[in-house]
Amino acid sequence: DAGFESTGVTSYRVAANLAVRIMDYPAAEAAIREGLRYADAIEQSHCRQQMAATSAFLAWTSGRWDDASQIARQELVERGCRRGVTGAIDVIGLVAMSRGRIDEARRWLTESHDSGVAADDVELTMGPLWGLAEVDVLAGDPAAASKRCEEALALAVRSGERALLVPFVVTGIRAALAARRPEDAEHWLDRVRTHLADLPAARPALRHAEGLVRLSQGSTTAARDALEAAVHGWTEIGRIWESSWARLDLAQCLMRSNRYGEAASLLAAARATAEQVESPPLITRLDELARIGRGRGEVNEPWWPLTAREFEVARLIAEGLTNGEIADRLDIAPKTASSHVEHILAKLSVTRRAEIAAWTAAVGRPLAAAGDHRDREGAVAVHGR
Repeated sequence: DAGFESTGVTSYRVAANLAVRIMDYPAAEAAIREGLRYADAIEQSHCRQQMAATSAFLAWTSGRWDDASQIARQELVERGCRRGVTGAIDVIGLVAMSRGRIDEARRWLTESHDSGVAADDVELTMGPLWGLAEVDVLAGDPAAASKRCEEALALAVRSGERALLVPFVVTGIRAALAARRPEDAEHWLDRVRTHLADLPAARPALRHAEGLVRLSQGSTTAARDALEAAVHGWTEIGRIWESSWARLDLAQCLMRSNRYGEAASLLAAARATAEQVESPPLITRLDELARIGRGRGEVNEPWWPLTAREFEVARLIAEGLTNGEIADRLDIAPKTASSHVEHILAKLSVTRRAEIAAWTAAVGRPLAAAGDHRDREGAVAVHGR
């Protein structure tokens, strides 16, 4: 109103970026819609390109991946401001990831991440870092994914950032479970929950993560409650990628509870979305769960018949620890540690600790990549990819 056109258009851009940061996508879309119209009216290209790149990201979150790619590639051709170019590169990488083009996604996201690190910019670093962590999970490299999630948490704690850590919550859980380290998944959830306490945008992610942890522990009722809340939360926010995975995780939970009819209805709805957005990773997972549902197969954790806690004890036995050392490591009573060992021997039908170690080594290998179907049907309960 005062005629400060540059300040006005900058305010639209900042409002849109902040809304995206806290996942208030309707507010972001409103700011971009008005901001682009204003930027065109005053012929200001710097903020216009950044807002266009942000609109491409919003198209990705809502499942309009063709639109997202088209907008981002157009802005990349323009080669205007650095932030606009970086935002466009992120979106191209995310679309490639969502459609299972792993190498392409890694190439784009690495370029963007390296640019953010060079600029020492938390916002430019965290976005592509999450994309790379998701790519690692899809590619069957949970160790690399966990490393990136730890890097993100350290950066968030150091900088005081919270909102940009939210997408990493579920990725960190999936990485730990895919590596067959349920204890690490639980520890990760505790740490990110502490850092994200009272942040509204984090609720769907935290509930989703809680559901996966509870499912890995065999607590199907608690897992179902958490995953239902996650599906609702992600859907309400408008994150198609996460809401689709949450539906698949909930279907897996229902199958664990022998509620195959409910799971089938959920899978049918999820398939409609996956086919509409043309996502091979989602379709692959859907096919796996559908096969198990038709055959009424078991959907157990890879460490079955042990519990998650017993598997942790078995891993320490494999490391050569005595019962007393296991008790010290896990901060439990020696009698409790001995009881765990006895249960493990009985459940595995073995008599020696060396046999436990051999079984643990075989079971402890990370789960295969999403596109690798070897030895997967007995291990789909944990990772969902």
